[in-house]
Amino acid sequence: MSVTDDLDELFPEHRSPARALAWESLKQRLAYGQAVTGTVVAKSLFGAWVDISVGFPALQEIVVIASLTPERFRAGDWCPVGSEVTALIGGFRDRAHQVGLWQVQVGQGRASPIIAADTGYAGR
Repeated sequence: MSVTDDLDELFPEHRSPARALAWESLKQRLAYGQAVTGTVVAKSLFGAWVDISVGFPALQEIVVIASLTPERFRAGDWCPVGSEVTALIGGFRDRAHQVGLWQVQVGQGRASPIIAADTGYAGR
């Protein structure tokens, strides 16, 4: 099964034009920089998909995951499926109806996380 299949199963018809009104309503309820917590439901080479309980998937790309080093990425030691993640709302991908998440701002470096997040592997 692919990540797309997983997302379609977890968030039925989330990309459908029929969900456009619900998507626009969600964008009014969530604010840029708002802290949210959710559960990692899938991973890909470019990030972790998180269910933040809003009916649409959220994506935290690897470049904005706090404390992620190249070594941890290669070992797969990041955002285990089923773990809890806290991140900030970073934007909205209208075409795919996806919420963007981040823990560090791109270009800020790994040493300066925006929030202290529980990424499911504390203490490492």
